[in-house]
Amino acid sequence: MEELEANIQIEYGIGETVILFNDESILEEHQIKNLENAIVPAINKNKDGVLSLNFGYVQLMSSSVLGLLVKIQKKVNELGGHLKLLNVNPNIYKVFKITHLTKVFDIS
Repeated sequence: MEELEANIQIEYGIGETVILFNDESILEEHQIKNLENAIVPAINKNKDGVLSLNFGYVQLMSSSVLGLLVKIQKKVNELGGHLKLLNVNPNIYKVFKITHLTKVFDIS
């Protein structure tokens, strides 16, 4: 498992890459930029596999993270892959529901 400046862990498997967010809150623009810089290479390496983003530790996140997730979803789709969001906090899930992003993302 690889640990990066973005405070995530990436585990590459056969047909699936899992990214674990280690921060309780993702609020700052520099955090989001670091996440993007770390996740994009993982998407390219994963190609047409499943990319699972595990939000198990995340309790708070800014709306800018939603924008990043939309970008990630688009990139994954372009490569023929599938994006899954795992262990989303119920309060954060409400934001996905209010913004109708539950129709865009595979959230479990």
